[in-house]
Amino acid sequence: MSASNYANCPRCQRTLDGTVDLLTRRIADEYGKVTAAEYADLQEKLAVAAMRAKNGSRTFREDYGIYGVETGVVKVSYGGSCSECGLATSFDYEHEIAGLGGAS
Repeated sequence: MSASNYANCPRCQRTLDGTVDLLTRRIADEYGKVTAAEYADLQEKLAVAAMRAKNGSRTFREDYGIYGVETGVVKVSYGGSCSECGLATSFDYEHEIAGLGGAS
């Protein structure tokens, strides 16, 4: 069995969440100090950032496979990377099935 999936990148999600936090603080700090139009612009930026953060990035492609029971050794392969920030990881794992007296 093998599969591909697009998931939320944890690094990109932190950035999205940080943008929401920054804009939230900025709106609180700018209240009464900027024009109504500038304040409305900040509110719109916050609304867009909050929606992006809620929806997630879906930029982390995961590819994985699980196979090999026929040989007596189950193999798991995983790799993933983000198309936006470049975060990446991969690993391979083999697990011998107990009770077969060794792999063939």
